[in-house]
Amino acid sequence: MSVEIEIPKRQWQAYFDRISHDLDSAGLSIEVVDEEWPPLLEAERLALQFMAYDAREDLFEVAGKVTAAPVSQILHHVVGEPQRVTADRPTPTQTRIEIDGRDGTRTVIKLEREPVS
Repeated sequence: MSVEIEIPKRQWQAYFDRISHDLDSAGLSIEVVDEEWPPLLEAERLALQFMAYDAREDLFEVAGKVTAAPVSQILHHVVGEPQRVTADRPTPTQTRIEIDGRDGTRTVIKLEREPVS
């Protein structure tokens, strides 16, 4: 069973840079959770391209490559003014990261260690 930890805001940029480097091309799923609507699975089994936090613009961005399309496509998901980042301690196969937005929406990112081809 994993344990949730909160990532301090001052560490967000370095944390996401490290995840991007360590898990390049890992399987990426993005789910958006809003209390007023059912959860929305925005993307599933993309290949992680990068995750980043821009402190100057105060935004988080994750990008994944759509591998099933005949032509390569990159999906970008952005959270403006993120308020909180939590993560499960990674297991050998998966990492789960949650980003809470200012508007109350939560972005749930799941990364599977097996690269998407």
